[in-house]
Amino acid sequence: MNRRSLLVLLGLATAGSAQAGRARPGRASPSPIRGSGRSGGLPFQPVPTPLPLPLDGLSAAEQRRHYGQVRLEDRLVVPAGYRADLLAVWGDPLGDGSFGYNNDHLAYLALAPGQALLTVNFEYISPLPWAEGLGEARGLSLPLEQLQAALADRNSRVDATALASGDSLLAMVKEVAGAALEDLGIGVAGLEQGPEGRWRRQPGRFDRRISGLSGLQDPAQALRASGPAAAVFRAERRLGYDDGLGERIIGTFANCAGGTTPWGTVLSAEENIQTQVCEAVYADGSSLDPSELPFHWDGRRLRGLGNPFALAGNKYGWIVEVDPRRPQRPAVKHTALGRCRHEAVAVKAEAGQPLVLYSGCDRHGGHLYRFVSAGRVRDPLDPANSALFSAGRLEVAQFGAGARGAGFRCCPPPPWRPSSPATTSAGA
Repeated sequence: MNRRSLLVLLGLATAGSAQAGRARPGRASPSPIRGSGRSGGLPFQPVPTPLPLPLDGLSAAEQRRHYGQVRLEDRLVVPAGYRADLLAVWGDPLGDGSFGYNNDHLAYLALAPGQALLTVNFEYISPLPWAEGLGEARGLSLPLEQLQAALADRNSRVDATALASGDSLLAMVKEVAGAALEDLGIGVAGLEQGPEGRWRRQPGRFDRRISGLSGLQDPAQALRASGPAAAVFRAERRLGYDDGLGERIIGTFANCAGGTTPWGTVLSAEENIQTQVCEAVYADGSSLDPSELPFHWDGRRLRGLGNPFALAGNKYGWIVEVDPRRPQRPAVKHTALGRCRHEAVAVKAEAGQPLVLYSGCDRHGGHLYRFVSAGRVRDPLDPANSALFSAGRLEVAQFGAGARGAGFRCCPPPPWRPSSPATTSAGA
């Protein structure tokens, strides 16, 4: 039985999955809000979950009893009256590549009645299931065991940039790291709705694949940079590493959550890049040498994927903008939006006002950021608004103790007004 048949059998593409949310003995089942025919005013009854939620209408004591024992089902469950259609699986052809691994954020863009585009983030590699499924999903047979054995006496790691071009170890490292990076990044897939109402893939001119290595072989597929860091990438003199590419950027990866703009582009947030490229930078913003984060493979962990390709770490950790309707337009990393382990993105566009973008850093001690553009929006639906991401003011949220709420201030704070830990509540 292949993976697609198994997924269908589990109920991922059948109307029967719409009824899978009914309570079963021993399984957590949220109750409707007391006195309401629906949960919290929602137009559907939420599916049972193993975690307490405000919508379950239970007190803390009731939640402790109700969720004390649960049974999980390894299947996709949707609310009663809804169904799930299987659109694509890992390895399906997509653009000039394939549907990637561990998809995260999805962005739906309607083109016409019954026609749409789906933009998908492919975030990271789970080494064990990825290695086990490569043959079936992508038809690849990688030298994973041979590479693991070759690295055993090297503490399972190697600086591939120091290996000779004809070294067989370098060839194996590049083959494995390349296959992993090709499974990351962003994809755009065309969809159509059949007469029975089900959605399915409709490959066409909009299909696109931006991987972790886009631009390595074909410079025309490289990503571009806007904003202040573009000057860092162009600098002829720098404290750190120079990849020789100027503003051109090889690929995108660690694409976690994201958002959409009112004018129809998609923003993809690069998050945990630190396991694949050097995250730290020099005082002038230039990257550490790729040798500082060697390639690592021990059969369980796969890290340092950027090392064999000498990727400059300072070119990752940004918010990437993709226009699904213009596949020939390069994706752009907007550096004025800040570099961190980006999570979700939300855009506010009002005519006559600056363009505002909110984003968060998904790490311990991370912050909530707000970008306010230097220019103003004329028409919220105008694609020209993308240019407003290139210059503006980046602010960080400062949460007051108690119920004082939050305010935004310039990031970083001016030296004459530093933030004092005493002014914020514990854990804020």
